[in-house]
Amino acid sequence: MVRFLTVIAFSTVFSFAAGASAQDRFAVGVYGGTLGVGGDVQFRATDRLVLRAGGHFLEFNIDGNYDGVDYDADVNGSNFFATLDVHPFANGWFVSGGVVLGDKSVDLVGAPDGPVEIGDLVFTPDQVGDLIGRADVNSAAPFVGLGWDNAVTSDGRVGFSILLGAAFTGDPDVDLTSEGGLLSDQPLFQEQLAIEEENLRDELDDFSVYPVGRIGLTVSF
Repeated sequence: MVRFLTVIAFSTVFSFAAGASAQDRFAVGVYGGTLGVGGDVQFRATDRLVLRAGGHFLEFNIDGNYDGVDYDADVNGSNFFATLDVHPFANGWFVSGGVVLGDKSVDLVGAPDGPVEIGDLVFTPDQVGDLIGRADVNSAAPFVGLGWDNAVTSDGRVGFSILLGAAFTGDPDVDLTSEGGLLSDQPLFQEQLAIEEENLRDELDDFSVYPVGRIGLTVSF
């Protein structure tokens, strides 16, 4: 599905290009920010409307301790985006709306460093074993933003771009299991693990909006 939408978005951009006049302009950009590192291509359809499509790649690891559990977490996100940028003053300032597509997930492995509360009961590390968790957010997230980008609104070849906004990812899907513990397969422990999973899901509901911030350079032609 993501590949299909990617083809559609780029086809839209280049179909506009086929009928472009001499004053219409393209630009490519490279960026870094909360979505990771990436790039895009943009096309000025009119003095105030710019079509943009591109992608970001995000991957990093976090180690730490939370509520008595030593954890190792891998954060992954490969995102494609397509937006319509409106430049109301026909200069670099713009408002943007569109969609961010792609997999966004956190994989977690944790080991208690002492007695730990799971659900409503307390268990020892030997009883718990390793906690295996995963959180996924929606593959399609509406996006709105505000920024400055003079790539296709000025006569210069090299431009500067900054964007601040939000992607509405919705409530994450959370899965939590246990492996290698003395009670990992026991009904009572599984019942408490389900309570802990629901508690974790409730905590993550506060992160249904993902802040987007990025900065980069553009080259127009």
